[in-house]
Amino acid sequence: MDAPMHEQGMGALPVLLFVTGLVCASGFSLILRTLSDEKAYRYWVASLWIGLFSIMVVMFFPVHRPFPVLLAGHLALAASQVLLVAGVLHYCGRRVNALILIAPACLYIVLQVILYLYGYRLLPRIALYGFAVAVWDIWVIGLLLPGTRGGDIYGRRIAIIVIAGHALMHLLEVLYLLPAFSWRRPQGLADSVAIYYISIVMTLAKCFALLAMVVEKLINELRRAAEIDGMTGLLNRSALISRGAEGLAGARAKDLPFGALFIDIDHFKSINDDRGHHVGDQILKWFSSALKDVVHGKQDLCGRYGGEEFVCFLPGSDVLSCMTLGNRLRLHLASHPANAAAEGLDVTVSIGVAMDDGHSDLIRLIKLADTALYAAKNTGRDRVVLAEDQEPGIPKRRAGRC
Repeated sequence: MDAPMHEQGMGALPVLLFVTGLVCASGFSLILRTLSDEKAYRYWVASLWIGLFSIMVVMFFPVHRPFPVLLAGHLALAASQVLLVAGVLHYCGRRVNALILIAPACLYIVLQVILYLYGYRLLPRIALYGFAVAVWDIWVIGLLLPGTRGGDIYGRRIAIIVIAGHALMHLLEVLYLLPAFSWRRPQGLADSVAIYYISIVMTLAKCFALLAMVVEKLINELRRAAEIDGMTGLLNRSALISRGAEGLAGARAKDLPFGALFIDIDHFKSINDDRGHHVGDQILKWFSSALKDVVHGKQDLCGRYGGEEFVCFLPGSDVLSCMTLGNRLRLHLASHPANAAAEGLDVTVSIGVAMDDGHSDLIRLIKLADTALYAAKNTGRDRVVLAEDQEPGIPKRRAGRC
């Protein structure tokens, strides 16, 4: 008959590891709760605690009897893995299909029950456990891999490495146990002691890997929030100037043209005064959406400069391209009128265009585009005007109403 771990003279180390796991789980839960209340994080916390419960069942109760205890331990393990995968799906923004999640867990429980009822002893059940955990780990890795080229790459890579190590350990465990199978002869726990120690350590390592993902994601969200204008979803002024300076330096290093568009929504103050600020806010959102649709180059930088003023930097675009884009924006606005809140309003924009002369800084370029913008307003609005104060050699073009 198999004896519980605490009856086999294994000392205080298992208990110490388990207590360490409880402390780490408590810290992990508190940190995630403090950082965010996203559903993915709640799933991970629940997965950790249920997983520790399954370890407790293995540690303090006989592994092969009584049957309800055995079943509870395996149910806890399966539930822990299901919650882990569900959390990763939510974290990655993927759809959670309950049937696909639960089906492997049910299969695992059925196989464990069959092994128990037909008299198979400890090692086959440990091997099945190791294989199942490895499969769940590989599933998680498959979900995380597509995001290793996106924004939160380092945390994901750490998690993938740790989870891959966990899966590899369990696969090696299966390979180690297969030759030792004596399917129906009673077996002790000696072969599983090292596996148990490594498993609980790797479980804690997975927690810290997930925590690294969470922290990196939150840091990136804070960075994005510091750079994004809350009303329009475009870059705010400071981020726009910072990235624009980088883009200008890059364009000059590659000997590429660099254009700037200064855009102002015509009669915006009157819209706010006559229709109310809520309509003005809707106009800003409508315009920013149109701007994103028209200016969609990967290196193009658009942001809200202040109030109803917007600036776009266009690395690699020459004069003709900048003027064409400005007029395309005007036509897009005319063909996609504002929403119901602004019904009856004919919203237009005036645009000033300036090109880098290879000598001035970004602020000077913005001022040139701003001067061209005022020229557009003074000549009737709803038009695109190229700055007059350009260095020789830069062709001057002016586009009127289209």
